[in-house]
Amino acid sequence: MAQIHELTMIELAAAIRAGELSPVAVTDHYLRRTTELNDQVGAFYTITPEFAADQAREAEKAVAAADDPADLPPLTGVPNQIKDLNMVAGVRQTLGSIRYGYGGGLCNRTQLA
Repeated sequence: MAQIHELTMIELAAAIRAGELSPVAVTDHYLRRTTELNDQVGAFYTITPEFAADQAREAEKAVAAADDPADLPPLTGVPNQIKDLNMVAGVRQTLGSIRYGYGGGLCNRTQLA
């Protein structure tokens, strides 16, 4: 199998559904890579490892509990980045500029829930 970061979202979802990868392992992999590379590439201003880990554990439970993994939402367990133009409860929102750095969104945008 290719490195986790070389797989597409569709390939990751298929591997998670087949039990070849776990959502926790995939999320841990991406968090490690982000920590290693973010100073060089500057891709993320706010990183939420606890939030990501909690969601990965929930996805892992959902996959384990599913009678048929095909019934799960298509990208269950696949980490995704959320641009900080979208409010996420409790996460700093800068609207792409440190000038607008708020303490955190008051709610979640519906497309993120």
